[in-house]
Amino acid sequence: MKLSKLSPYLVLFAVVVLPAFFSRTDAALAQGAITDEPIYVVDMQKVINESIIGKAARNNVEEEMKKKRLLLEKMKLEVDKLKEDLAKQSTLLSKDALEKKQEALLRKQRDFERAYQDQRDELARKNYDAMTKIVKEIDAIVAKLADEKQYRMVLEKDSRAVLYVNNRYDISEEVIKRINAEKVGL
Repeated sequence: MKLSKLSPYLVLFAVVVLPAFFSRTDAALAQGAITDEPIYVVDMQKVINESIIGKAARNNVEEEMKKKRLLLEKMKLEVDKLKEDLAKQSTLLSKDALEKKQEALLRKQRDFERAYQDQRDELARKNYDAMTKIVKEIDAIVAKLADEKQYRMVLEKDSRAVLYVNNRYDISEEVIKRINAEKVGL
């Protein structure tokens, strides 16, 4: 469609539809559609980092990483030893023997790289699963807290969406206390 054919529709839309859509009537205000109730926020990253469940999940992932790192280091030592042996023996070996050693080295290197990538993927999946579980628990605590205190709305404190919030509307500390109390049984 050319701009000249589209212009009357844009004018109609801009003059009639948009003002009607964005206008606020006194009736809407009288019915409480717009209130002075505050909007609260929760810093999810802070809750994850400082709560018992977040710390436990991070420790579990770190322990898993240590175990996997030891296996990878062992594989890396084997690859390095093969490289070293090949370098020392390359002038002494026959062509066939040299090719076999090079193939063995390449197989070990591919195995190491595959194991490294598999372990990274597995740890990322485990971390994602743990964080998903924690976020669900946090969401349940926030919903319970919001219901108890009759908060109209609670948003996640995210610098991409919330530019500023006064600390008195940040309920992160209270959420952390509730999660910790629930998990410890206080």
